[in-house]
Amino acid sequence: MSRITVSSLVGPYTITSVFPQGQGGMARVYRARGESRSGVTYDVALKVMRTDVADSQEEEFFSAALHNEVEILRRLRHPNVVRIYPIPLGGQRATPFIARDHDLPGEPWYFVMEYLGGGSLSGILRRRKRLPVEETVQIAGQIATALDYVRAKGIAHRDVKPDNILFRADAGAEGHVEPVLVDFGIAAKLRRIGLPAGSIRYMSPERLQVVRGELDPDQVADEAAGDVYALGGMVYQMLTGHPLFEEYDGDRLANAILERAPTLPRRYNSEIPPPLEEVVLRMLRKDPSRRPTAEEMVAWMEQTVPPPWAAPAVTPQPPQRRASSLLPWLLCAASTAALIGVLAYNTFRGPATPTPTPPIAPTAVSTDVEAPEATEPLVASPAPIPCPTPIPTAPPMTPRPATPTPIPKTDTQ
Repeated sequence: MSRITVSSLVGPYTITSVFPQGQGGMARVYRARGESRSGVTYDVALKVMRTDVADSQEEEFFSAALHNEVEILRRLRHPNVVRIYPIPLGGQRATPFIARDHDLPGEPWYFVMEYLGGGSLSGILRRRKRLPVEETVQIAGQIATALDYVRAKGIAHRDVKPDNILFRADAGAEGHVEPVLVDFGIAAKLRRIGLPAGSIRYMSPERLQVVRGELDPDQVADEAAGDVYALGGMVYQMLTGHPLFEEYDGDRLANAILERAPTLPRRYNSEIPPPLEEVVLRMLRKDPSRRPTAEEMVAWMEQTVPPPWAAPAVTPQPPQRRASSLLPWLLCAASTAALIGVLAYNTFRGPATPTPTPPIAPTAVSTDVEAPEATEPLVASPAPIPCPTPIPTAPPMTPRPATPTPIPKTDTQ
């Protein structure tokens, strides 16, 4: 295809910058600007299919991948999955989500996504080497919720890696980040033969065997387990600053993925809590039936590090904060009113043998919104609720049904 540069037109959009990191094997990503009917401009990301192909069969492959990605993204509505937008082409009855630019050489297909300006996880790791435990769990927790949602839709991503984790913006003053899962070009419905590929460094043993032709795809019982392995590889790298099996490449890397156990994370970083290390190693097990599911990962991380990682940062609405701060006062008022009613009733019915009232131990009310900074009145409760420890012991993971996936040699884990 001809070189698309700044100021080039693709459909109704004007290219404003070219992403070097967005030059994939099947398509290329550009930042572009659109304009609404009212004249308001906005930024988007364009994914344009490559047309400089060797033959028609390769072109059909690229086109199928792009259409496959569009159909998948149209079904997904999750804060940690990239959003797809319809293309405002005038003169058509329906607004399509994928279109072909007949004015460009090769007439490439393209579609439109939200622009994510916070960079990629791979870029962050290149600059910072490794991340603090809490930030790692924030990122991993949100991606785990996305993978759990995608799995519930019957889809496996099949190419989870740092290059495919982008951020909506840089971390704010409170350090909250919003990672977004992108690039569903080789995603496939679970238990179906999908488009091969994926990055070998984060590829699960069973998926690697499929790519190498050593295993029939129908023997992979749960494609989503491969996404959990890839997430485990990313968490390992975020915590340690070292990619899995970094000392190997090529065939030696493939053999290490199939046969070797990874170096224990705490050997690289002693600040990693042992329960977190244990969960990461579970995610990296050779046998996919012994890995935790994304849902189990979410449940464990909710116990380990409290929100806001479990949901995108949302500014609490003033009515909610007022209701939250007034709730203890309202409960106290209700209790006082009830006590006055009882006293009035006893006064009316005459003297009675008094019943001693046990003392009430004050404890804080648990609410779903952020606790106010100012001191609030406490409400009586029958017994104080024990606070969880900062890093609880990793809960037992529910084993999956055994998969017939053959793994060469003995599982080192």
